[in-house]
Amino acid sequence: MAIAQPTPIDSLSAQWIDLGLHPVRLGQSGDGYPSSLRVVGTIEQASPADAHCGVMFFSGTVAVRLDDPTSFPGDLVRVVVPCLGPGEYTGRRIRLNVVKLDEGREYGEAYGSVWNRLTSSESPFYGAATEEDWPAYISAN
Repeated sequence: MAIAQPTPIDSLSAQWIDLGLHPVRLGQSGDGYPSSLRVVGTIEQASPADAHCGVMFFSGTVAVRLDDPTSFPGDLVRVVVPCLGPGEYTGRRIRLNVVKLDEGREYGEAYGSVWNRLTSSESPFYGAATEEDWPAYISAN
């Protein structure tokens, strides 16, 4: 009985797909931004993940205009939202306790795959303060 031999592949070509993702800006101690914050406001920009959470975790990002702008030194708060899957979020309301994302903090597995298409800003990103804050309360309107 003859065993079939694999056919050699002469060349492989791969193409990178540009997903338009940007890095998440991390904060630093003493940067002038609060270490924690209660985000209550309206989502002005959204960058949901292209997949829903399941076996793997994915996070999206949102830029929120706060109802009380005196609690934050910028125009918009940028927030990483675990399991923010495909959907339309602009104009919806959000309520979430967050902490400033920085290099010295340990984060859960949902922060490993962040889909961020929001444009750059000087302000750092924030994330859910605890797993009990998942998912963020986002209105259905």
